[in-house]
This record gives sequence, structure tokens and C-alpha cells, in this order.
Amino acid sequence: MTADELETTHGQLSTHFDWSEVTCNHCGQLPAQLADDAKKQAVFMEKVRALFALPIHINSWYRCPVWNAKVGGADHSYHMKAQACDITIKSMTPAAVQKKLRGHFGKNGFVKGLGQYRGFTHTDERGGTGTPVKWNG
Repeated sequence: MTADELETTHGQLSTHFDWSEVTCNHCGQLPAQLADDAKKQAVFMEKVRALFALPIHINSWYRCPVWNAKVGGADHSYHMKAQACDITIKSMTPAAVQKKLRGHFGKNGFVKGLGQYRGFTHTDERGGTGTPVKWNG
């Protein structure tokens, strides 16, 4: 991948999220063609942040295909499109985070993807148009 194919990953992406939180935990990169998707996901994550009114820790945002496979991600994971986040909130258990997000899940809610795991929560908006999906990991 050339430097021209990478997005600038320094500085603020949105009010509460930084570009460094978007980049892959494995390779530290974000393909430039996914920058707009990352920006849309940041708008979504600001809604999540407003819902909780607490800082959110991003465990995983964009994943390169190598890292996605290594962590057991789905073949067509929204992480590989920079359209999903795995999160934790320091003062809340993952179960409490998931319960609150379930109140905003579904066709009429803003949360369209909700993965419930013991140590974290996956959340996304399915690119804004996808069918809502909920699962336990």
C-alpha cells in the first residue's frame, strides 16, 4: 500500500474521537478509500457517546483483512469497511452498555448492528441502510 492510498490518521476525527482510534490494531493503517465511511461511523459514534454521556474506549474500529481473520471476524465484517466499533465504557459493564443500546436498536432505532460479548460491545449502523442484526458472541 502506498502513502497515497492511506488516510491521514492524525488529529481529531470528530468531537470525541481521534483518527488514531480508527486505524487497524494490526497494521496501524486505514485505506484512503474508507475515510468517508470512517467519518460516517464517527457521526454514529457521537450519537452513542451522547446516549451514554461518558467517554467510550474504542477496542477496534477499522480492521485490515489479515487482522480481521486473526481475531475471528466475519468474512464481510463491517470493521473491514470502517463502519463498526467494538467498545467498552470504563464505568459500565458490557451487559449494561448492551442493555442501553438495545433500547435504540432496530428498524426505528439508530443502532442497526449489536454484538453482545462478555468483555465488550460491537455496535454499528450497517452503513445506515442495512437490516438490523443482533447476536451474542
